[in-house]
Parts: sequence; structure tokens; C-alpha cells
Amino acid sequence: MKYLLSLCTIIILSSCASSYLSSEKLTDPEKVYRKIFVVNVFDNVEFRQFDEANYKKAIQNRFNEMSSLSVRKLMKEKIRNNFDNNRIRLTFASDEFKINQEVNYQDFMSKVEEASDAILLVNQSVFYYEKEIESDSDGNITTNTTPAGTFLTYLIDAKTKELIWVGRFDSSGTVLDDKYSLYNNMCRKLHKSLIKERLIPKPIQTRQ
Repeated sequence: MKYLLSLCTIIILSSCASSYLSSEKLTDPEKVYRKIFVVNVFDNVEFRQFDEANYKKAIQNRFNEMSSLSVRKLMKEKIRNNFDNNRIRLTFASDEFKINQEVNYQDFMSKVEEASDAILLVNQSVFYYEKEIESDSDGNITTNTTPAGTFLTYLIDAKTKELIWVGRFDSSGTVLDDKYSLYNNMCRKLHKSLIKERLIPKPIQTRQ
């Protein structure tokens, strides 16, 4: 019985990663986007509009840099898994350009326009672990760490370069969570939010 209670506690805690979303739909495109070009950035930069100047400032030296290779692969995996939608097609910038390749704005946009009707920019602005030190009556000290992060997300019309939707996710987890579960939770909520705003289509449910 004790084992069962412990197992139930682990299951409950392991699903406690959460993401609080603040978002705004800036314009109504009167269409849904089906071909999404995904760009992942891992830096504390703010993105205001999509043009050559902002591309050079916020994206160019960040979307395929060597230092973020492992987390970029993880984020790509979580986006692909949670955007399991048979009515959209995802193209990842990291698949279109080699790592550390210098990519100018014209070449970048050429790939975007060839492959998509919208750009989804996901920026991990902050990620850290909070530490909590506890001691019991016997003087035993335990240290618990919990993950937290902020993700800034932007949906951009590939043709007009207009910002369509922006969202800020403040994510946190329990001692049993890590970067994997935070990314997973954020990506799942991002997919649902874009569907709710009628910016991407709902997946078609197929019978097995």
C-alpha cells in the first residue's frame, strides 16, 4: 500500500510542470496557416518586427549557433511531438541551414518563402533552476532544485512580415521536472493556443 501511494505521488508530481501564458493577437489574418517555418533562439533578446535590421540583431547569429545545439535539438523534438497535426507542415530553420553557417537576410527569407506561409519564432529568453535548502529536526539537509523559464513566441506572416500573434510563457516545474518536461508543457500549450486563436487548423481525427 505504501509503495502504491509513493507511486501515485510520483505520477502526480511528474505532471506538474506548468506554463502561464500572456498573449495578444495583433491582427486577424482571416486565414489559417498550414506551412510553418520554425526558428528557435536561446538568448535574452526581444523581437519587435520582422525586417532585415531585426533579423541581424536577434536571429542571424543565434538560430544555428554551435553553443545552443543540444537545447535546439531538444526544442525541435518537443515542438514536433506536440504539433502532431496532420493539417500543418513544419519546416525547421536548423534543418535548412548548416550549423554555424553565416546566413544573410535574403538567403534566409528565400528559404522561408519557399517552404512556408508563416514563421514561428520561439525564443528561450531565460532558463534556470531554483534551489531550496531544507533541514529536518535531526539536522539532515536536503537540496531541491526546480526548473523555471521564460519563452517568448511570435507568429509572423511570411509574405507581409507582419506580426500576427505574440505570446509569453512563464514556465515552472517540480523537483521531478527538468528541461524536457518544461519544453514539452510549453510546446503543448503553444499548439493549443494557436488553434484556439484560429491561426492554425485543428488536426483531423482519424479512426484507427
